[in-house]
Order: sequence, then structure tokens, then C-alpha cells
Amino acid sequence: MFEEQVTWAKESGADLIIAEGLSNIGEALIALGEIKKNEMIAVVTLSPNVDDLTWDGVKILDACLTLERAGADVVGLNGNRGPQTMLPLLKQLTQSLKVPVAALPVAFCTTDQQPTITTLKENKKQERAFPAGLDPFTCTRTQIAEFTIEAKKLGVKYFGLSSGA
Repeated sequence: MFEEQVTWAKESGADLIIAEGLSNIGEALIALGEIKKNEMIAVVTLSPNVDDLTWDGVKILDACLTLERAGADVVGLNGNRGPQTMLPLLKQLTQSLKVPVAALPVAFCTTDQQPTITTLKENKKQERAFPAGLDPFTCTRTQIAEFTIEAKKLGVKYFGLSSGA
């Protein structure tokens, strides 16, 4: 799948590929390998789980260091975490990586107790809010701006917002 997609992008004149929101380091390394095989710029972002691991059990920091060593040009996080629960992971990444770090949180107010959008619970019923009940958790523009300022202070260079998990 990655081979086809990267080849098509290269043939169409793309300069870079963004492999985003991957949950598995094995999958991320396959995507990165195809991108680099085609001599393109590679931006690779992972979607951290509740326990700060990839789905295949690798710590997010270790996974990002592995991607950096494998040749990724930009490494970071995309999805699943809201601004406040992404910041501690970004601090680890900016202190450890040499390549630019990417930050693309979901625009929902996750907490230490409910660190991902899939763990958010509606207050009254304590039922899982994801996917249809997330409206009360939506971040304000001010919250997103504050996150961006804090992430920039940490050294994050690549910013955006994620559409989901």
C-alpha cells in the first residue's frame, strides 16, 4: 500500500510525504522506508495511546528516536491526544530529538485522567463520549493558541490540528 501511494505521489511531482497519525512503529517504519527509497522528505507522526505506547508496545519517545535514526526529516505526534495531554510527550521529544518535532493535537480537552479522545466520558452518564458526544469537550481558540505558544517554547517547529483519533 505505501509503495503504491508514495510512487504515485512521486510521479505526480510531490516533494514530501506526510505519514500521519500512525499507531504502530512497524507500520511507520515501512512508510518511512518507502518515502526515503523515493528520495523524498518524510514527515512521520505517531498517535499516542493512553499508556504512552504505540500499539505494538514501544514507548512513544523510543519510537520517535527510532524514526529519527531511520531517516525521518520531521517526527512528532498527531491525533488522539488533546493539547494538555500532548504537551508532556512533546517536552520529551523536543529534549531528545535532533530533527524538527511536529505537534498536531485533537481539538478536544483531554485530561490526565482521560488522556485521549477515546477515553473522554460524558459527565452525567459517564459513558464514552467518542465519537458522537465530543462537543462539550471542544477546545476554544484561546486554548489552542495557548497550546501553540507552550509547544513553541518547548521547541516544536511543525504545527497543525488533527481531525481525530
